[in-house]
Amino acid sequence: VTCTTEIQYCMTMGRPNKAKQRKAAKREAMVAKRAASKKKKEQPRVDNSHVVQGNDVADEALVRFVDWCSDKGIEFSKSTQITSENVIHGRGMIATAPIAQGETLFRIPRTALLSEPTSPLAAVFAGSAVSGGWTPLLLSILHQKNAGAGAEYGPYIDILPSFETLGHPHFWNEEDQRLLDGTAAAGMLSRDMASMHKEYQTATVPFVQAHQDVFDGCDTSFDQFMGAAAVVMAYSFTDDETGNVCLVPVADILNHVTGKNNARLFYSEAFLEMQALQSIAPGEEIFNTYGELDNCQLLMKHGFVEPSSTPFEELTMTFSDVAIKLGIAPERQSAALEMLQSEGVLEDESDDVVFPVLTEGNMTTIWITLVTVYSLVCTDAQLVSFGDLPIQDILFDGQFDDSDDEEATPAPGEAGAEVDVAAAAAAEEEVTGSGKVHVVGSTSLSEMLMSKGCLQLLQHGHGKYARLSVELQPQLLQLFGKVVEECNARCVAVSSSDVTDDLHKEFAVRLHQDRLQVAESWLDWVQTD
Repeated sequence: VTCTTEIQYCMTMGRPNKAKQRKAAKREAMVAKRAASKKKKEQPRVDNSHVVQGNDVADEALVRFVDWCSDKGIEFSKSTQITSENVIHGRGMIATAPIAQGETLFRIPRTALLSEPTSPLAAVFAGSAVSGGWTPLLLSILHQKNAGAGAEYGPYIDILPSFETLGHPHFWNEEDQRLLDGTAAAGMLSRDMASMHKEYQTATVPFVQAHQDVFDGCDTSFDQFMGAAAVVMAYSFTDDETGNVCLVPVADILNHVTGKNNARLFYSEAFLEMQALQSIAPGEEIFNTYGELDNCQLLMKHGFVEPSSTPFEELTMTFSDVAIKLGIAPERQSAALEMLQSEGVLEDESDDVVFPVLTEGNMTTIWITLVTVYSLVCTDAQLVSFGDLPIQDILFDGQFDDSDDEEATPAPGEAGAEVDVAAAAAAEEEVTGSGKVHVVGSTSLSEMLMSKGCLQLLQHGHGKYARLSVELQPQLLQLFGKVVEECNARCVAVSSSDVTDDLHKEFAVRLHQDRLQVAESWLDWVQTD
């Protein structure tokens, strides 16, 4: 089981394979039914009273939840405690005694998960048009939320944050949402809201209307639907084995701090286990990881940001914004965007250009990427696709081998390599001399960019790559100079805004500062030789 890391609502990620998931759901339902039957016959009720002992503040909802966990067969280590004291946010889990690496912190039967196949409404969803997507889980949450004291998952739903307290920008007012303008979050929010409205109107509403007897008295308004979606975005896990999106009681209590996770969720056919990745001292908080996310993704998916930048920050701009800053002629922009999407440089149906944090390991590949893209969209050359080209034969004609064979021919530029760099450059000139800009590769651009032959041409300063590299530097100086200027202005404007919610302002300032930091690092890099 892995924590869901995509920040967008499910339609943004693309619809799941429904046929596959329906079969998986049926299999899991059968496993859950057998496991539940066996548990009732053989498994005594677990005593988890130690999990709430020692809390100074009375937490009746937590007590009811832990009691529910005992009924569901969830077992806690005697060295753990759930508390709202001395944790970074809300409720969390701490160690009350030394915990060894590999020790199980808690174990959850699959029957305790909340997913389509384990939902009290599983029979209603089976074979329906909504089966296999997120709608069954969202409706299950709303159904259990409104089912009263007898709800099977009631004590678990009660311990989840109320929709009104979630920090996702989806719930901000329009004035506060405008604080995010200029960040990637603004585009994500727009796409999320459009996707949720579409799913609600086309799938959820018809399904609820067709089963009014099931949802009688249940608030299934769009606001409630959006609240359930935010809970799923923030707290759900995706089962690697079945592909089902599910809520995992107890596991979702663990907080996240980038780089500090000391526990991980593992799964088997009947159970999920949270295990310590390292020794944990008494009093230390136990952290899971929500993934390698930047602050923008943390805000959009989980409703919070970290106090400082994460190692995964990115600078995202629309292609049209980049094109304008680079002075690309408007008549070229549409064709260039289509090509970059078709070749996988940009995602389909997206025009976001992402500049990652620079590291020693990615700088060379990034520069080749930039030169390649620049050659396609920023020069006067004719736009062409990536086809089979003569230069391909020269670069891949047995001169190197990427395999792990110890006797493989050395790569160009490595000791022992024998390759005519001048001939490669001349061949490049031959295929580009017609005024067209060709890029090496018969498969994907990403594979081409990793070509040691392309790297060699760039490193040795031969051919069109060398000239384009020289041309590109002032263009990028202009681009990132403008971005840094805009980011500085945004930080000042947001900081001085008079919005009523200071937390929203704090979140937005953090995102603009992260964006400025990445832009400044790129500007510094481009200014070097």
